Order: sequence, then C-alpha cells, then structure tokens
Amino acid sequence: MKKEITKRGVLYVGFLCNLQCKFCYYRYMKNKKWRDIDKLKKRASRIRYFYRNGFVDITGGEPTIYPHIFELVKYCQTIGLKPTIITNGIALADKSICERFKQNGINDFLVSIYGLGETADYITGAKNVAEKQRRALENLRELNISFRINVTVHRFTAPQLPGIAEFAAAEGAKVINMIIFNPFLEWKKIINIDFQEKYSIMAPYIKEAVKISEKKGIEINVRYLPFCQLKGLEKNIYNFKQLNYDPHEWDLNTADDHKKINPKDFWYEKEASQRTSIENRLYQKSEKCERCSLSEICDGFHAQYVKKFGFGEEKPYTLSQKIKDPIYFIQSQVKTKDAYQKPNKTIFKYLLLEDKELLSDLIKSIKCLKFIDRKIGQLGLSLKKHWPKLYSRLKKIK
Repeated sequence: MKKEITKRGVLYVGFLCNLQCKFCYYRYMKNKKWRDIDKLKKRASRIRYFYRNGFVDITGGEPTIYPHIFELVKYCQTIGLKPTIITNGIALADKSICERFKQNGINDFLVSIYGLGETADYITGAKNVAEKQRRALENLRELNISFRINVTVHRFTAPQLPGIAEFAAAEGAKVINMIIFNPFLEWKKIINIDFQEKYSIMAPYIKEAVKISEKKGIEINVRYLPFCQLKGLEKNIYNFKQLNYDPHEWDLNTADDHKKINPKDFWYEKEASQRTSIENRLYQKSEKCERCSLSEICDGFHAQYVKKFGFGEEKPYTLSQKIKDPIYFIQSQVKTKDAYQKPNKTIFKYLLLEDKELLSDLIKSIKCLKFIDRKIGQLGLSLKKHWPKLYSRLKKIK
C-alpha cells in the first residue's frame, strides 16, 4: 500500500430513508428532505474538477429511493467521477432496479448489513430485511456489479461477525468494513445506549471475522477501534489518521469542503488530529494511552464510551520508539483499488468558467490570489475577460 491520500468524495442526497435503524446518526434528525438535483450536480463537478477526486460515495439517508438517483449516477459517470452508492440494499432486491443502475454507469455498491436473520429486523424495525439483502446481493452478482459490505459493530452484531464474514464471502463481496459504533452527532449526548458493547467483549468476534475474510482473500478493515484491542491485526485498523490513506474512505478536504488547493499530507494528518483532540473533547486517552508507543497514531477512546464504561481496557505497546507514521501498520495490507483517472479540466479553468462562487471564496486569501494570478497565464485565458471585477485587485498585488 502506497502512502497516497484517498481520491474519494461524498455526495449527500438527503436523509430520508426506508428503514429506521436503531444506531443511525440521523435517526432523530427533524425536517428531512431531498437535495436539489442541480445543486448535487454542481457539487459533483466541484468534487471532480476542483478537489480532483476520481470516485464519489452517494449517500443519505437511502440514496436508492432518491427521485433523481439515476440521473445523478449518470452525471457522475459522465464527468469521470466513478459513483458508489451506500445503501441498505432493500430496493436492490428488485433486479430491474439493479439493471437501471448498471445502464446508468454505477461503479459499485457499498451495502450495509445489519445482522443475520431476525437481528437485521430488530435493528432496522422492518421485516425480512436479511432475505431482501440476500436477494439484492444475488442480483448484483448475477449482473456482474461489484459490491462491498459495511457492518456496524455493536452488542447485537458482534457475535454474528464470523457468520457475516462467511456470508459476505459466499455472496462475492470484494471488501468488508467493520465499523465500531461511534456515538457521533445526537448520540454523543446519550450515555446509556442499550446496543453499545465493550471493546474487549467484541474483540474476539472481530478477530475471528478478520481471519475468515483474509483466508478467503477478502480485504477487511476495522474502523474506530484502539489498536491495542486487536493486537496482531494492526494492519487492518483504521483510526482517523489512517482513514486519509484508505482509498475506500472520504477525502477530508472534500467531505468538509475546506477549499484547499492540493493540500499536503501534513494538512490531512493535522485535520485528523483535530477531530480527536482534547479541545474537541470527542476522544480521550488515559495515562496508559499516553505512555503507549502508538499514542500518536491512535484515536484513543470516545468520550461517551469512557463515561459509560470507563478506562481499564488499555493494553499499551512498549516499542523501542514512538510510532509517528499513520500508515506504519496499514502499509502492509493488500487493498482492493480501482484505477484513478485525472480530470480532463484544470482547477483554474473550472473555477473561471464554472464555479465563480468558489473563486470568490478563494480570492479572499491574498496567498491564494497570487497563486491564481501565477497560474492564469498557463491556461491561455484572460482573467480580465472572464472575471473583470477581480482584475484590478489582481493588478495591485503583482
């Protein structure tokens, strides 16, 4: 695995859904509605031409029921932004729906599996969910549409992880992501979450699932778990600093619309650190954690988790030196990766001709203004012609 920042962006179509999952981040969100298709297309263009991404996750809510989903998928494919849909798969139990996605250029699906048998029904508040998802994966396989699998790991799914790994392999999944439930958004204020479980109790099931998947040649990733909980399987663990380098994850610059032009690795690592910093009070580290050789590349324990369960599960590493490189372990993992293709349009041509709103934001920075001025001649374009109101300001700083 090379040390390369992910080239994947994200598009939120809205937060409406056809299920009511117990752990959903948006379960308690009010006034849910769909986003305008033209705004989503504009956002897709920015992801492709300004942020230089080659892939995009279309998510929600449930994107497969978005009224303009086929139009959006086709548009993304047309501009060279390979579209993935993150889905519960219920709509895909209808093979004709899968066929329409294939006709419009879908790259792959990321299907959320909620458990086996009745567990899936209990978690989602619906009936026959596991069977509908099985039919959906069967349809995708028959149509030769690639898919990956997400599993949120909590009290009810943890014991089923080995079985889910076997199921995923039998159905033809390329990748499995085991995502430890994290109490983000509204959940961070709730201490007593009935489906939340201690890491040390879930760890044996996770280890077995990893071994099963790798034996069958399937890439498997574990997200948001302290490294010490899976000693010996560190190459499979992705905390915030590692996610920057996972091709299946979102580019932080794009996801949060930071508007940075080609930021370097250190910017991404700083941004990841900020998300788990003491100031943000999102994650915490005990004295044992601070002494650990991996303390600089590990998130630690979520603050809500500590309030509920306390510390006591830490098993610090005592290596000869502190590990500072976020890909120290994951670089030895074999990744399933699609080829990236550069956009056929430069950042500056895109800004001048298609996204003057973003250009206006960028020119507020004198440093960025000089950068644009230096590049403008390379385009064979005239700033005076395309953006005349800025011309005089550019002249002043030459």
